[in-house]
Amino acid sequence: MKQSDSKQAVFTLYGGINVIGGTKLYVQSGESEVLFDFGSTFAPGFGSFDTVLRPRPGREVDDYMALGIIPNLPKLYAGSKEGHDLPVFISHFHLDHVGLLFLLDPSVPIYMSEPSYQLYQQLEVIGEGIGQHDDIRVFTYGQWIEWKSLRVLPLEVDHDIQGATGFFVETLSGTIAYTGDFRGHGNHPDKTEAFFQYLGAHRTHALISEGTRAGEASGRHTVPEKDMAHMLAKTMENRSAVFFTLYHRNIERIAAFAAAAQAVSRKLVLTPATLHLFRTLAPVQYEQSRPAVYVCATQAAESLPSYLTGLDVQTVNAQELANDQTAFLVELPYEHLTELVDIQPHNGAIYIHSDGVPLGAYDPAYANVTNWLQTFGVDMVSVRSTGHADPAYLQACIEQANPDVLYATHTFHPEQMPAPHSGLLVVPHIGRNYPIAPISV
Repeated sequence: MKQSDSKQAVFTLYGGINVIGGTKLYVQSGESEVLFDFGSTFAPGFGSFDTVLRPRPGREVDDYMALGIIPNLPKLYAGSKEGHDLPVFISHFHLDHVGLLFLLDPSVPIYMSEPSYQLYQQLEVIGEGIGQHDDIRVFTYGQWIEWKSLRVLPLEVDHDIQGATGFFVETLSGTIAYTGDFRGHGNHPDKTEAFFQYLGAHRTHALISEGTRAGEASGRHTVPEKDMAHMLAKTMENRSAVFFTLYHRNIERIAAFAAAAQAVSRKLVLTPATLHLFRTLAPVQYEQSRPAVYVCATQAAESLPSYLTGLDVQTVNAQELANDQTAFLVELPYEHLTELVDIQPHNGAIYIHSDGVPLGAYDPAYANVTNWLQTFGVDMVSVRSTGHADPAYLQACIEQANPDVLYATHTFHPEQMPAPHSGLLVVPHIGRNYPIAPISV
């Protein structure tokens, strides 16, 4: 991408507009260029590819680029004659922000926080990696990163995953900030508050903010993350079998289930992958709860994943669950619902949906979950704490930052984002250049 004025910095969004996720924010200042996030968009029934129509092996970059899913920025991909000095800064490790990193050339620099790096390492172990990357750089919160004429400052925010980061960037012509995803009702609201206070104190000319819950009906209660363990325990009272689904990259949520299980004297039973993440990323809580690992009908105990080899961990199968249904709290993800055939839940069984897959009714799999649970007489109960700011908190954050221009992303309702007190609200377009410079309103 060329500019007529080498001192006028610009940014371009290559995803995340009028959808949730898929964020790719490109910033260019003179000869310097950086990218923030490289996520995939989950839109069942609306995407260009599905479980049948797949990108061609070895031609994935061509196919994704032809459909506008990834940007035409040659430095990101194999075969570039310009080199690969276009770094990608990761805000956090949800797939809608990192899901397409596997398409990048291995030599592209990838920046991430220390907590994100720890998660990245363990995701590789359980088979949820992001492809080969030979130049991973771990940044320290609050320390500037110099990239030619650009300066990038990573700052913590709170989200429902460890290592979440927002960024403040100084360019040749102005400042730009990118929020990543954030909330104020998590266990660390001070992180989010400090981020937006910094933006307000350092004149943010352009703010790229997520607005997942913009336009949400007023009065909807947002459950604080700190209340989750108590709510889960209350939900399990006087129940027979209790199953649940969560997103196992949310380590604090696993810990909440562990605490709830202890409170009601049930044994926590996790899938092998979830148990591994809990053991390696929250070792103190893991040792306190000592969860068991679930062995599916298709998986003999002796063939558990190699990353569990040698561990002193109890195994539990469907027959044991069937024989003592009030003794366990069992993780049962969507792909394992067939275990209900062998467990045969008693009356009073429940399935706790706690931000696991499928996330909601927009996913066709959600209706299938409902059908399965109804077939076996299991009630589905939602006990969740979203990773995104409610409308009131979102407005407070925007007012605190008070940017010259707010660009709404990561939302189905960008026009309903709160406008800055003394600035402009813009609904951006994919692929369009926007200036980074002071604006007087």
